[in-house]
Amino acid sequence: MRVSIDMHQRRPPDGPCLDLVLLRHGPTVWNEEKRFQGWEDPALSDAGRARAERLAVRLAGEQLDHIYSSDLRRARETAAIVFPGRTIAVDERLRELHFGELEGHTHDECEERFGDPFRSWVRDPASHDPPGGEGLASFRERVAGWMADLPAKGHVGMVAHSGTVHLVLAEILGAPYPSVARIRISGCGISRVRRWPDGGWSVECLNDTTHLP
Repeated sequence: MRVSIDMHQRRPPDGPCLDLVLLRHGPTVWNEEKRFQGWEDPALSDAGRARAERLAVRLAGEQLDHIYSSDLRRARETAAIVFPGRTIAVDERLRELHFGELEGHTHDECEERFGDPFRSWVRDPASHDPPGGEGLASFRERVAGWMADLPAKGHVGMVAHSGTVHLVLAEILGAPYPSVARIRISGCGISRVRRWPDGGWSVECLNDTTHLP
């Protein structure tokens, strides 16, 4: 299934907007080895820290009213590099999906260890949970709860995970999460969304990586 985004121009409603900058953490060694991370807590790799430093240069002039981060180490480390000296509000609701028994393993290792339950989840994550892990309904509930607590206006940054960014986009687009999850969200990539005064959302930018090698 493909996700379409209507980019036609429309007259924006009058009033203050909320601009939300969505950032994925820098890579870890587990990212580089293509291992499921979930709630496991590896640190940024050398390449991940280098990416975060490039992102810091890119966003040096960004005037953010509030900055939020997942409580997992890779997100907190990225936020500290990108926004030095700023107050970071750490929120566990921004964690990645909990992959349960899959965490620490590659796709091939999961095929071998978990067989049909793993394959069922890969085929239809809306109807199946990862073995020992979190379902999409729980994931959506906590991320949607964070979104509901956002201020009515301003310029807000979020440093989290690819799954969290995908979930925010799915909520905004009103699209199924498994379809939106096919959109590539790179480590230290930038996506931007805007909430208009009438409550509608627009996607301004998806996975901008022009600051990365």
